[in-house]
Amino acid sequence: MEMHRDIVPDLPINTELLFSNDICYNQGFYRKDSILTVQGHPEFNEDIINKIVDVRADTGVISPELANDARNRSGDRNDGPGLAKVMVKFITEGLE
Repeated sequence: MEMHRDIVPDLPINTELLFSNDICYNQGFYRKDSILTVQGHPEFNEDIINKIVDVRADTGVISPELANDARNRSGDRNDGPGLAKVMVKFITEGLE
């Protein structure tokens, strides 16, 4: 779940790419035992997304068409719960 237009164009030295998509090549990366980062927001759920979309639409940050598209997709399955497990494991055990 992403709600911004920021990207990290290049991987930092000594990191490994985790995720990629057509919008942003670098969706997440890690360095063993020290860094784990993702571009999206795995903590977002349907309610949070819809509230953010409403505020951005009401203030003109996003168009009505984009807002409707986001609302229609806000309940789609996402990898947030699985990613949360990976993050906890990284914090407690590190990644191999």
